[in-house]
Amino acid sequence: MAAEGDDGEGARERDVSVQLDWQGDLRFLARAGEWTTEMDGNTERATSPVQMLLESVGGCAAVDMIHILRKGRQEPTGLEVRVSADRAEEHPRRLTRLEVRFELTGDVERAAAERAARLSFETYCSCYQSLRPDIELDYRVTIDRQGGEEDR
Repeated sequence: MAAEGDDGEGARERDVSVQLDWQGDLRFLARAGEWTTEMDGNTERATSPVQMLLESVGGCAAVDMIHILRKGRQEPTGLEVRVSADRAEEHPRRLTRLEVRFELTGDVERAAAERAARLSFETYCSCYQSLRPDIELDYRVTIDRQGGEEDR
């Protein structure tokens, strides 16, 4: 059956695409252009699809954070992002809550870091914006200044 907008001879070219090749059991090799990533539904040999979703949200927000901070003439020297989630008890066990922690290092003003995190989730992070709108989001920024002082 052809999808709407499909002429039946193949899908139209999309902005973003990947190909998944089954490797046995619940393992797949995902290809995006020349890049490959392993995926394992059992999390025995690789990251699960849900963990990859968290990686995608965290990675997208991290890219936004660094881009926004640099554009604002801030000087981050490090960034670690921790993402965790709660899932529904019943299938399809969708995400119900995301918790994202940005741990910055460097000479970064608190207001600039908070603004960057807010802008990422409200405006720029296409991964987060592609999720259901009823997912609860909690994020926090900590800054470890090079002199050893910590700003939470």
